[in-house]
Amino acid sequence: MARTRSLFALSCLLFLSQNYLQAFRGLSTFIPRSQGVDGARDILSWIQYIQDEEGAGISGLLMLRPKYAHSFQANTITNYFMNNPTLAFSGSRVANRGSDDILADYFGLPSDYQSNVTLCPSISTTQFDISLYTKLWSCEYESWFQELYFFTQLPIVHATWNLNLQENVINAGSNFQPAGYMGKGDKRILRSQLVTDVKTSLQGTTTFGDMLEPLRYGKVNGALCCTDVADLTLELAWHIASYTQKHFELSAFLTIPTGTRPTGSFLFEPQIGNGHHWELGATASFYLPLRREREDNCSSFGIALYGRVGHLFASCQKRSFDLTPNGRGSRYMLLETIGTAVDDIVQIPAGSPLTQQYLGLLVPAVNVTTLDCSIKIGVQGEFAAVFVYENSCWQLDVGYNAWGRSNEILTSRQQFPSDRFGVKGDASLYGFVIGVPYYLGLNATQSMATLHAGQGTGNTNFANLNADNAAPAGGGLQQLVPADAAALNIPITAAGGSNPPILLTDANIDVLSALSPSALSNKLFVQGLLAFGENVCLQGHIGLGGELEFTTRTNKFFADTNNIAGGASQWGIWLWFDISY
Repeated sequence: MARTRSLFALSCLLFLSQNYLQAFRGLSTFIPRSQGVDGARDILSWIQYIQDEEGAGISGLLMLRPKYAHSFQANTITNYFMNNPTLAFSGSRVANRGSDDILADYFGLPSDYQSNVTLCPSISTTQFDISLYTKLWSCEYESWFQELYFFTQLPIVHATWNLNLQENVINAGSNFQPAGYMGKGDKRILRSQLVTDVKTSLQGTTTFGDMLEPLRYGKVNGALCCTDVADLTLELAWHIASYTQKHFELSAFLTIPTGTRPTGSFLFEPQIGNGHHWELGATASFYLPLRREREDNCSSFGIALYGRVGHLFASCQKRSFDLTPNGRGSRYMLLETIGTAVDDIVQIPAGSPLTQQYLGLLVPAVNVTTLDCSIKIGVQGEFAAVFVYENSCWQLDVGYNAWGRSNEILTSRQQFPSDRFGVKGDASLYGFVIGVPYYLGLNATQSMATLHAGQGTGNTNFANLNADNAAPAGGGLQQLVPADAAALNIPITAAGGSNPPILLTDANIDVLSALSPSALSNKLFVQGLLAFGENVCLQGHIGLGGELEFTTRTNKFFADTNNIAGGASQWGIWLWFDISY
């Protein structure tokens, strides 16, 4: 029994070390609630449509609503991407590096670089909603099939998303990268030829050494703006008005994807709409008026309930994946291109000519692990309840809205190109023939390296002793040129490689790292309206409203994402104008 308890404790410790002590959670796509899904707006407009005292409804209603919303509780979004509010970056030769420090070498920074990076994400949205109810048919006498009408909704959205990345550089670094560590040739890469800081590296505009292509996905580059139509909703509704003035409605709706489609270009890219999914579902609405008469006026109290449920069909998107077993955030590591050996004089170990060799090109992992995908969402639903007070000239609505969405499901994806790339970690890429200006590609891979460090105890002497299946090179191939060895105070020894290297395959793609978890939010809202045009053909309301929405952790996610919220908390204000006829 004691042994069982010990094994259980050890397994828990290993789980925590793999999942909670890493800086990144690994979730690469943030898709909050669509601007087109708003039960508060929908039930408020429906109330205006059915407010006729006679219970027969009205011929039609046009609603216009400009709205502004802004996120708050930035830590909930930060927590979606990372475990810690501050990311520490440090180079491979910084003394006493933290276990969760991100290796600065991957970003083209010197080995003595140190900085702290913080995020304060914000989302601001300017929105203009257009809703139209049109009666298609109505019964002239009281019946359960009172009327049939068509409803359409068009939300036009301008969104600005900003991670607000701030970097505090502790030590800009002065170290050079020795020849063979990051690039070809027998010349070192000077500090002036390396990237300035982490913030610059993440913008996707810089290259260094053998990394000839900058970061193309997962970039961070200040505020990003987008304007689009969130979702076009078409709804066919059966409206029932009973003899007791109760109102009940059932409807079927179709959402046509008109918004943005996730591309993975930026870590925090603006999303307008539901992720470009077609959605099919149904709604139900109920209104119970509670009326009391006055001598000079008529006022009423009412309660309205609204429910909505739908299925989001598969949508083609791009998603960025991490690698397994390299951990979350591994998409920001570097990969070596490895293929058939071109230098048959390289022997690893001595007497064994290479069959696979580094081909002289480094790539950011995210550039090749961003893949075309088909993603669906099983169910999305809403509930809203509103207390309505109305008299002859004004109206007050106070309500609650809950929204939820199940986790994303990957139905298919593009295949990762197997057996072409190896994880670099802190491996050296080239060895040197001393006495002649000649460098040769090695084949050292580090299949267990992480975003935080190279494999094992590190490659402190650049001889690749921590490589997969490590073996020394024969033929006098050495790990450093004499000038760099002297400057670094490292003895010259044989270069090393892998016998054989371990290459990535499609099975190394961490599918869960790119899928959004389930999400839940709770909203309180209030709206005041003034009536106009009561004695003319056209009548309507003007008013002002506001809301406060809190995203909630669902605790139904994957093991290492069970403490995050899949949406954004926000406040919003709007103007309301409707006209009925």
